[in-house]
Amino acid sequence: MKYIQTQKFLNNSISVRTVLPFDIKRVTLLNLLVLMMQMKTEKYPTKSQIAIRLGQSYSFRYSVHLSGIGNQILLDQRFQYIQNGVLPKDFDSQNWIDIIDEFLYHTLIDQNSFDEAKFLLRERLSQLEDDPETYAMNLCLSLLSPTHTVSHSLYGSLDDLDQICFEDCVSLLQQIQQKPKKVFICGHADSKVFAYFSRINQLSNISRISNLYKESSKKVTRVFKSRSQSILCLAYSTNIDIDSDDHMAEVLAVFVLGQCTNNLLFRTIREQYSLCYSIYASLIHFDGIMTIQVGTSREHIDRVLELIDEQIELLRNACFSADLLECAKKEWVDSIRIQKDDPFGLINQAFREEFLKDSLSDSQKIAMINKVSIDQISLAASKFRQCSVAIVEGTSNEES
Repeated sequence: MKYIQTQKFLNNSISVRTVLPFDIKRVTLLNLLVLMMQMKTEKYPTKSQIAIRLGQSYSFRYSVHLSGIGNQILLDQRFQYIQNGVLPKDFDSQNWIDIIDEFLYHTLIDQNSFDEAKFLLRERLSQLEDDPETYAMNLCLSLLSPTHTVSHSLYGSLDDLDQICFEDCVSLLQQIQQKPKKVFICGHADSKVFAYFSRINQLSNISRISNLYKESSKKVTRVFKSRSQSILCLAYSTNIDIDSDDHMAEVLAVFVLGQCTNNLLFRTIREQYSLCYSIYASLIHFDGIMTIQVGTSREHIDRVLELIDEQIELLRNACFSADLLECAKKEWVDSIRIQKDDPFGLINQAFREEFLKDSLSDSQKIAMINKVSIDQISLAASKFRQCSVAIVEGTSNEES
Protein backbone atom coordinates (compact mmCIF):
# COMPACT_ATOMS: atom_id res chain seq x y z
CA MET A 1 0.00 0.00 0.00
CA LYS A 2 1.32 3.42 -1.01
CA TYR A 3 0.16 6.46 0.95
CA ILE A 4 0.60 9.91 -0.62
CA GLN A 5 -0.18 12.14 2.33
CA THR A 6 -1.35 15.63 1.39
CA GLN A 7 -3.86 18.27 2.50
CA LYS A 8 -3.85 19.80 -0.99
CA PHE A 9 -7.17 18.27 -2.05
CA LEU A 10 -10.62 18.38 -0.50
CA ASN A 11 -11.16 14.69 -1.30
CA ASN A 12 -9.39 11.50 -0.37
CA SER A 13 -8.67 9.49 -3.52
CA ILE A 14 -8.04 5.74 -3.56
CA SER A 15 -6.92 3.62 -6.47
CA VAL A 16 -7.14 -0.17 -6.17
CA ARG A 17 -5.23 -1.69 -9.07
CA THR A 18 -5.30 -5.21 -10.43
CA VAL A 19 -2.62 -6.15 -12.96
CA LEU A 20 -3.85 -8.63 -15.57
CA PRO A 21 -2.17 -10.25 -18.57
CA PHE A 22 -3.11 -8.69 -21.92
CA ASP A 23 -5.10 -11.68 -23.10
CA ILE A 24 -6.18 -10.80 -26.64
CA LYS A 25 -9.12 -13.20 -26.46
CA ARG A 26 -10.50 -11.63 -23.27
CA VAL A 27 -10.13 -7.87 -23.88
CA THR A 28 -13.73 -7.46 -25.00
CA LEU A 29 -14.93 -9.56 -22.08
CA LEU A 30 -12.97 -7.34 -19.69
CA ASN A 31 -14.57 -4.19 -21.14
CA LEU A 32 -17.99 -5.75 -20.69
CA LEU A 33 -17.26 -6.68 -17.10
CA VAL A 34 -16.00 -3.16 -16.29
CA LEU A 35 -19.43 -1.80 -17.19
CA MET A 36 -21.15 -4.38 -15.00
CA MET A 37 -18.85 -3.72 -12.05
CA GLN A 38 -20.29 -0.20 -11.75
CA MET A 39 -23.99 -1.13 -11.87
CA LYS A 40 -24.99 -3.17 -8.81
CA THR A 41 -23.76 -4.79 -5.62
CA GLU A 42 -25.25 -7.49 -3.42
CA LYS A 43 -26.40 -4.98 -0.80
CA TYR A 44 -27.58 -2.44 -3.39
CA PRO A 45 -29.06 -4.51 -6.23
CA THR A 46 -30.50 -1.62 -8.29
CA LYS A 47 -29.02 1.52 -9.84
CA SER A 48 -31.35 3.74 -7.81
CA GLN A 49 -30.21 2.14 -4.55
CA ILE A 50 -26.59 2.66 -5.55
CA ALA A 51 -27.24 6.32 -6.38
CA ILE A 52 -29.08 6.93 -3.09
CA ARG A 53 -26.33 5.24 -1.06
CA LEU A 54 -23.58 7.26 -2.71
CA GLY A 55 -25.54 10.47 -2.21
CA GLN A 56 -26.02 9.70 1.49
CA SER A 57 -22.24 9.36 1.79
CA TYR A 58 -21.61 12.95 0.72
CA SER A 59 -21.31 12.30 -3.04
CA PHE A 60 -18.95 9.34 -2.73
CA ARG A 61 -17.67 8.54 -6.25
CA TYR A 62 -16.68 5.22 -7.82
CA SER A 63 -15.40 4.39 -11.30
CA VAL A 64 -13.47 1.65 -13.08
CA HIS A 65 -10.83 2.23 -15.76
CA LEU A 66 -8.70 0.11 -18.07
CA SER A 67 -5.28 1.01 -19.43
CA GLY A 68 -2.61 -0.89 -21.31
CA ILE A 69 0.89 -1.19 -19.87
CA GLY A 70 2.70 -3.15 -22.55
CA ASN A 71 1.72 -6.80 -22.41
CA GLN A 72 -0.41 -6.25 -19.31
CA ILE A 73 -3.71 -4.52 -18.58
CA LEU A 74 -4.30 -2.37 -15.54
CA LEU A 75 -7.79 -2.53 -14.02
CA ASP A 76 -8.13 0.55 -11.85
CA GLN A 77 -11.00 0.83 -9.35
CA ARG A 78 -11.17 4.42 -8.12
CA PHE A 79 -12.88 5.74 -5.02
CA GLN A 80 -13.17 9.37 -4.00
CA TYR A 81 -14.79 10.92 -0.94
CA ILE A 82 -14.60 14.07 1.17
CA GLN A 83 -11.98 14.23 3.90
CA ASN A 84 -13.20 13.85 7.46
CA GLY A 85 -12.29 17.37 8.52
CA VAL A 86 -15.17 18.98 6.62
CA LEU A 87 -17.86 16.45 7.64
CA PRO A 88 -20.15 16.41 10.70
CA LYS A 89 -18.36 15.07 13.76
CA ASP A 90 -20.79 12.19 14.13
CA PHE A 91 -20.13 10.88 10.61
CA ASP A 92 -18.50 7.45 10.75
CA SER A 93 -15.92 6.64 8.06
CA GLN A 94 -17.07 3.02 8.30
CA ASN A 95 -19.78 4.16 5.84
CA TRP A 96 -17.13 4.61 3.16
CA ILE A 97 -15.41 1.35 3.96
CA ASP A 98 -18.69 -0.54 3.60
CA ILE A 99 -19.24 0.95 0.14
CA ILE A 100 -15.65 0.25 -0.95
CA ASP A 101 -15.94 -3.35 0.17
CA GLU A 102 -19.24 -3.76 -1.69
CA PHE A 103 -17.70 -2.61 -4.97
CA LEU A 104 -14.46 -4.55 -4.54
CA TYR A 105 -15.80 -7.91 -3.40
CA HIS A 106 -19.59 -7.98 -3.67
CA THR A 107 -20.35 -6.87 -7.21
CA LEU A 108 -23.71 -8.21 -8.34
CA ILE A 109 -23.85 -9.35 -11.95
CA ASP A 110 -27.05 -10.86 -13.26
CA GLN A 111 -28.65 -11.47 -16.64
CA ASN A 112 -30.22 -8.01 -16.71
CA SER A 113 -26.94 -6.19 -16.09
CA PHE A 114 -25.21 -8.49 -18.58
CA ASP A 115 -27.75 -7.60 -21.29
CA GLU A 116 -27.55 -3.89 -20.50
CA ALA A 117 -23.73 -3.87 -20.49
CA LYS A 118 -23.66 -5.77 -23.77
CA PHE A 119 -25.97 -3.18 -25.34
CA LEU A 120 -23.86 -0.28 -24.01
CA LEU A 121 -20.59 -1.82 -25.19
CA ARG A 122 -22.04 -2.56 -28.62
CA GLU A 123 -23.10 1.10 -28.91
CA ARG A 124 -19.67 2.30 -27.83
CA LEU A 125 -17.78 0.02 -30.23
CA SER A 126 -20.08 1.03 -33.09
CA GLN A 127 -19.45 4.70 -32.35
CA LEU A 128 -15.69 4.10 -32.32
CA GLU A 129 -15.91 2.41 -35.72
CA ASP A 130 -17.84 5.40 -37.05
CA ASP A 131 -15.27 7.89 -35.71
CA PRO A 132 -12.78 8.43 -38.56
CA GLU A 133 -9.73 9.19 -36.42
CA THR A 134 -10.26 6.19 -34.14
CA TYR A 135 -11.01 3.95 -37.11
CA ALA A 136 -7.79 5.01 -38.88
CA MET A 137 -5.67 4.54 -35.77
CA ASN A 138 -7.08 1.08 -35.06
CA LEU A 139 -6.64 0.11 -38.71
CA CYS A 140 -3.02 1.29 -38.70
CA LEU A 141 -2.13 -0.58 -35.51
CA SER A 142 -3.97 -3.71 -36.67
CA LEU A 143 -1.43 -3.97 -39.51
CA LEU A 144 1.32 -4.63 -36.98
CA SER A 145 2.28 -8.13 -35.90
CA PRO A 146 -0.89 -9.99 -34.77
CA THR A 147 1.09 -11.64 -31.99
CA HIS A 148 1.93 -8.28 -30.40
CA THR A 149 -0.57 -6.65 -28.04
CA VAL A 150 -0.22 -3.20 -29.66
CA SER A 151 -2.05 -4.47 -32.75
CA HIS A 152 -5.19 -5.18 -30.71
CA SER A 153 -7.56 -2.48 -29.48
CA LEU A 154 -7.92 -2.13 -25.72
CA TYR A 155 -11.60 -1.33 -26.32
CA GLY A 156 -12.39 -4.82 -27.65
CA SER A 157 -14.26 -5.76 -30.83
CA LEU A 158 -17.82 -6.29 -32.00
CA ASP A 159 -16.97 -9.74 -33.36
CA ASP A 160 -15.74 -10.91 -29.96
CA LEU A 161 -18.72 -9.36 -28.19
CA ASP A 162 -21.13 -11.72 -29.92
CA GLN A 163 -19.24 -14.73 -28.57
CA ILE A 164 -19.38 -13.75 -24.87
CA CYS A 165 -21.82 -15.46 -22.54
CA PHE A 166 -22.94 -14.55 -19.02
CA GLU A 167 -20.90 -17.37 -17.42
CA ASP A 168 -17.70 -15.86 -18.90
CA CYS A 169 -18.33 -12.66 -16.93
CA VAL A 170 -18.97 -14.52 -13.69
CA SER A 171 -15.75 -16.49 -14.06
CA LEU A 172 -13.61 -13.45 -14.87
CA LEU A 173 -15.05 -11.42 -11.98
CA GLN A 174 -14.17 -14.20 -9.55
CA GLN A 175 -10.62 -14.30 -10.88
CA ILE A 176 -10.22 -10.52 -10.53
CA GLN A 177 -11.57 -10.48 -6.98
CA GLN A 178 -9.13 -13.20 -5.95
CA LYS A 179 -6.08 -11.47 -7.40
CA PRO A 180 -3.85 -9.38 -5.12
CA LYS A 181 -4.27 -5.61 -5.36
CA LYS A 182 -1.96 -2.64 -5.47
CA VAL A 183 -3.49 0.10 -3.32
CA PHE A 184 -2.71 3.82 -3.55
CA ILE A 185 -4.22 6.38 -1.18
CA CYS A 186 -3.85 10.12 -1.81
CA GLY A 187 -5.05 12.66 0.74
CA HIS A 188 -5.45 12.40 4.49
CA ALA A 189 -7.17 9.11 5.26
CA ASP A 190 -8.11 7.95 8.76
CA SER A 191 -7.08 4.83 10.67
CA LYS A 192 -10.21 2.82 9.77
CA VAL A 193 -9.47 3.13 6.07
CA PHE A 194 -5.87 1.99 6.57
CA ALA A 195 -7.00 -0.89 8.74
CA TYR A 196 -9.42 -2.08 6.06
CA PHE A 197 -6.87 -2.02 3.23
CA SER A 198 -4.21 -3.65 5.39
CA ARG A 199 -6.46 -6.73 5.54
CA ILE A 200 -6.95 -7.25 1.80
CA ASN A 201 -4.62 -9.31 -0.37
CA GLN A 202 -1.85 -6.90 -1.39
CA LEU A 203 0.38 -7.16 -4.46
CA SER A 204 3.88 -6.82 -3.06
CA ASN A 205 5.78 -6.45 -6.31
CA ILE A 206 4.86 -5.26 -9.80
CA SER A 207 6.94 -6.97 -12.44
CA ARG A 208 7.39 -5.68 -15.99
CA ILE A 209 8.41 -7.69 -19.02
CA SER A 210 9.70 -5.68 -21.98
CA ASN A 211 7.06 -5.37 -24.70
CA LEU A 212 9.16 -3.43 -27.21
CA TYR A 213 7.90 -3.83 -30.76
CA LYS A 214 10.75 -5.21 -32.88
CA GLU A 215 9.16 -6.27 -36.17
CA SER A 216 10.83 -4.70 -39.23
CA SER A 217 8.28 -5.44 -41.98
CA LYS A 218 6.06 -2.66 -43.35
CA LYS A 219 2.40 -2.89 -44.38
CA VAL A 220 0.26 -0.32 -46.17
CA THR A 221 -3.51 -0.34 -46.64
CA ARG A 222 -5.93 2.05 -48.31
CA VAL A 223 -9.69 2.03 -47.73
CA PHE A 224 -12.39 4.32 -49.06
CA LYS A 225 -15.07 6.04 -47.00
CA SER A 226 -17.98 8.22 -48.05
CA ARG A 227 -16.82 11.38 -46.32
CA SER A 228 -15.11 14.61 -47.35
CA GLN A 229 -11.95 14.39 -45.22
CA SER A 230 -9.23 11.78 -45.58
CA ILE A 231 -7.33 10.44 -42.58
CA LEU A 232 -3.75 9.15 -42.65
CA CYS A 233 -2.24 7.20 -39.80
CA LEU A 234 1.38 6.05 -39.76
CA ALA A 235 3.12 3.88 -37.16
CA TYR A 236 6.86 3.71 -36.49
CA SER A 237 8.78 1.35 -34.26
CA THR A 238 11.16 3.49 -32.19
CA ASN A 239 13.35 0.54 -31.12
CA ILE A 240 13.83 2.26 -27.76
CA ASP A 241 12.44 0.67 -24.58
CA ILE A 242 10.83 2.76 -21.88
CA ASP A 243 13.62 2.07 -19.37
CA SER A 244 16.40 2.76 -21.90
CA ASP A 245 18.89 5.60 -21.42
CA ASP A 246 17.63 6.94 -24.76
CA HIS A 247 13.99 7.18 -23.66
CA MET A 248 14.09 10.88 -22.78
CA ALA A 249 15.61 11.68 -26.18
CA GLU A 250 12.91 9.49 -27.79
CA VAL A 251 10.12 11.41 -26.03
CA LEU A 252 11.61 14.77 -26.98
CA ALA A 253 12.03 13.60 -30.58
CA VAL A 254 8.28 12.98 -30.74
CA PHE A 255 7.59 16.37 -29.10
CA VAL A 256 9.77 18.17 -31.65
CA LEU A 257 8.32 16.24 -34.58
CA GLY A 258 4.62 16.51 -33.85
CA GLN A 259 3.55 17.40 -30.30
CA CYS A 260 4.91 20.68 -29.01
CA THR A 261 3.81 24.13 -30.18
CA ASN A 262 4.96 24.90 -33.75
CA ASN A 263 6.43 21.40 -34.19
CA LEU A 264 8.06 20.30 -37.45
CA LEU A 265 5.00 18.59 -38.90
CA PHE A 266 2.55 21.38 -38.03
CA ARG A 267 4.64 24.33 -39.17
CA THR A 268 5.50 22.69 -42.49
CA ILE A 269 2.45 20.69 -43.58
CA ARG A 270 -0.22 22.84 -41.94
CA GLU A 271 1.26 26.35 -41.71
CA GLN A 272 3.61 26.50 -44.69
CA TYR A 273 1.74 24.43 -47.27
CA SER A 274 -1.84 24.32 -45.85
CA LEU A 275 -2.18 20.66 -46.79
CA CYS A 276 -3.99 19.37 -43.72
CA TYR A 277 -6.71 20.17 -41.19
CA SER A 278 -4.89 18.58 -38.28
CA ILE A 279 -1.62 16.74 -37.68
CA TYR A 280 0.07 15.39 -34.58
CA ALA A 281 2.42 12.69 -33.34
CA SER A 282 2.15 10.58 -30.19
CA LEU A 283 4.13 7.87 -28.44
CA ILE A 284 2.91 4.54 -27.09
CA HIS A 285 5.62 4.38 -24.43
CA PHE A 286 5.48 0.78 -23.24
CA ASP A 287 5.45 -0.65 -26.79
CA GLY A 288 7.94 1.68 -28.47
CA ILE A 289 5.51 2.82 -31.17
CA MET A 290 5.23 6.38 -32.50
CA THR A 291 2.10 7.27 -34.44
CA ILE A 292 1.38 10.22 -36.73
CA GLN A 293 -2.20 11.11 -37.61
CA VAL A 294 -3.25 13.58 -40.30
CA GLY A 295 -6.58 14.95 -41.48
CA THR A 296 -6.27 16.07 -45.10
CA SER A 297 -7.97 16.09 -48.52
CA ARG A 298 -7.63 13.18 -50.92
CA GLU A 299 -5.69 15.20 -53.51
CA HIS A 300 -3.01 16.04 -50.90
CA ILE A 301 -2.37 12.51 -49.61
CA ASP A 302 0.78 11.72 -51.60
CA ARG A 303 2.35 15.12 -50.96
CA VAL A 304 1.61 14.91 -47.22
CA LEU A 305 3.29 11.50 -47.03
CA GLU A 306 6.37 12.92 -48.78
CA LEU A 307 6.57 15.86 -46.39
CA ILE A 308 6.24 13.61 -43.34
CA ASP A 309 9.26 11.63 -44.58
CA GLU A 310 11.16 14.88 -45.07
CA GLN A 311 10.44 16.11 -41.54
CA ILE A 312 11.60 12.82 -40.03
CA GLU A 313 14.80 13.11 -42.05
CA LEU A 314 15.30 16.62 -40.65
CA LEU A 315 14.90 15.16 -37.17
CA ARG A 316 17.41 12.40 -37.89
CA ASN A 317 19.90 14.90 -39.32
CA ALA A 318 19.53 17.32 -36.38
CA CYS A 319 18.15 20.01 -38.71
CA PHE A 320 15.91 21.82 -36.25
CA SER A 321 16.44 24.82 -34.02
CA ALA A 322 17.54 24.95 -30.42
CA ASP A 323 14.48 27.12 -29.74
CA LEU A 324 12.18 24.33 -30.89
CA LEU A 325 13.96 21.89 -28.60
CA GLU A 326 13.62 24.29 -25.66
CA CYS A 327 9.90 24.59 -26.40
CA ALA A 328 9.58 20.79 -26.36
CA LYS A 329 11.46 20.55 -23.06
CA LYS A 330 9.34 23.26 -21.45
CA GLU A 331 6.07 21.58 -22.45
CA TRP A 332 7.22 18.19 -21.14
CA VAL A 333 8.39 19.73 -17.85
CA ASP A 334 5.06 21.57 -17.55
CA SER A 335 3.18 18.28 -17.98
CA ILE A 336 5.19 16.76 -15.12
CA ARG A 337 4.34 19.68 -12.84
CA ILE A 338 0.66 19.80 -13.83
CA GLN A 339 0.05 16.19 -12.75
CA LYS A 340 0.70 17.30 -9.15
CA ASP A 341 -2.55 19.26 -9.32
CA ASP A 342 -4.62 16.07 -9.66
CA PRO A 343 -4.73 13.29 -7.03
CA PHE A 344 -4.92 10.54 -9.62
CA GLY A 345 -2.05 12.19 -11.48
CA LEU A 346 0.04 11.76 -8.33
CA ILE A 347 -1.16 8.16 -8.02
CA ASN A 348 -0.32 7.41 -11.67
CA GLN A 349 3.14 8.84 -11.14
CA ALA A 350 3.69 6.70 -8.03
CA PHE A 351 2.53 3.59 -9.87
CA ARG A 352 4.74 4.31 -12.86
CA GLU A 353 7.79 4.86 -10.64
CA GLU A 354 7.22 1.55 -8.88
CA PHE A 355 6.46 -0.28 -12.12
CA LEU A 356 9.64 1.00 -13.80
CA LYS A 357 11.75 0.85 -10.62
CA ASP A 358 12.34 4.58 -11.05
CA SER A 359 13.68 6.32 -7.95
CA LEU A 360 14.39 9.73 -9.51
CA SER A 361 12.71 12.79 -8.01
CA ASP A 362 10.86 15.27 -10.22
CA SER A 363 13.71 17.75 -9.95
CA GLN A 364 16.19 15.08 -11.05
CA LYS A 365 13.99 14.12 -14.02
CA ILE A 366 13.61 17.75 -15.06
CA ALA A 367 17.37 18.29 -14.83
CA MET A 368 17.94 15.25 -17.06
CA ILE A 369 15.34 16.45 -19.57
CA ASN A 370 17.03 19.83 -19.78
CA LYS A 371 20.39 18.16 -20.49
CA VAL A 372 19.18 16.27 -23.58
CA SER A 373 20.97 17.61 -26.66
CA ILE A 374 20.00 17.94 -30.31
CA ASP A 375 22.53 15.23 -31.17
CA GLN A 376 20.92 12.82 -28.70
CA ILE A 377 17.52 13.44 -30.28
CA SER A 378 19.00 12.90 -33.73
CA LEU A 379 20.45 9.59 -32.58
CA ALA A 380 17.13 8.47 -31.12
CA ALA A 381 15.24 9.45 -34.29
CA SER A 382 17.70 7.50 -36.42
CA LYS A 383 16.31 4.32 -34.86
CA PHE A 384 12.70 5.03 -35.94
CA ARG A 385 11.40 2.65 -38.62
CA GLN A 386 8.07 2.97 -40.40
CA CYS A 387 6.08 -0.23 -39.96
CA SER A 388 2.51 0.53 -41.08
CA VAL A 389 0.47 3.10 -42.98
CA ALA A 390 -3.33 3.30 -43.07
CA ILE A 391 -4.98 5.64 -45.60
CA VAL A 392 -8.68 6.21 -45.10
CA GLU A 393 -9.50 8.09 -48.27
CA GLY A 394 -12.58 10.27 -48.48
CA THR A 395 -14.55 10.11 -51.70
CA SER A 396 -15.01 13.90 -51.92
CA ASN A 397 -12.49 16.75 -52.17
CA GLU A 398 -14.79 19.24 -50.44
CA GLU A 399 -13.85 20.42 -46.95
CA SER A 400 -15.86 19.08 -44.00
